[in-house]
Amino acid sequence: MLSPAAALTALELALAELVEDVAGVPLRPFLVALAELALVLPVRSLRLAQEVGELALAQIVGIQTALLLWQTGVAKWWIVVYSGAKWETSPGGFMLLGEHEHTLDDKNRLTLPAKFRQALGDGVVVTRGMDHCLFVFTREGWEEFVAARLQGLNPFSREARQMSRFMFAGATETELDKQGRIMVPPALIEHASLGKEVVVAGVRDHVEIWDRAAWRKQLEEVEGSVELVAERLAAKQD
Repeated sequence: MLSPAAALTALELALAELVEDVAGVPLRPFLVALAELALVLPVRSLRLAQEVGELALAQIVGIQTALLLWQTGVAKWWIVVYSGAKWETSPGGFMLLGEHEHTLDDKNRLTLPAKFRQALGDGVVVTRGMDHCLFVFTREGWEEFVAARLQGLNPFSREARQMSRFMFAGATETELDKQGRIMVPPALIEHASLGKEVVVAGVRDHVEIWDRAAWRKQLEEVEGSVELVAERLAAKQD
């Protein structure tokens, strides 16, 4: 790289000497300083541009990240508020909410609520439930239920065998048809004493199917004792 003095042309030096002779003022140091400035400025400008570019890139990345998080949050909010049916609790998981009155047709087909169909659209497992109702799980939800509640049961325990028979022997896999209907086997209809009028209730991670009269009766029982039940559960947790 040339030194600032070497960067001056012969013409510039000659003009500097002429001015110095006429004006009696040394001009060459000033020209050298200008030449040095001309060499330094591009380097500093390049460094400044790089720093500005890095800062701008960081800001862009930060904005994109914030936008992605915002979009994700809006998407989850939209699922909860708009559909009213599901709330994502884990990858692939849904919170099923609400009670809906429906009817069984003459072929034992039950139309599931429209709000549940997206969550259950890949097929379901229907099995005997507690309190004389039916449980309906997504296939993934059924696998999680089995792993958490049934898989570890000791086959040498009489009660464990009874529970396994109760849940597995009565379970059936089925698909929703184009109208969002599932076929309910006669054995399961008998277990839940289902008439034509039923209630389909979302219970967080699964759906329950109840005879409508039985549903209303158990609601009355729950509403009359829910405070005591809540207190007993809280005491167990403490």
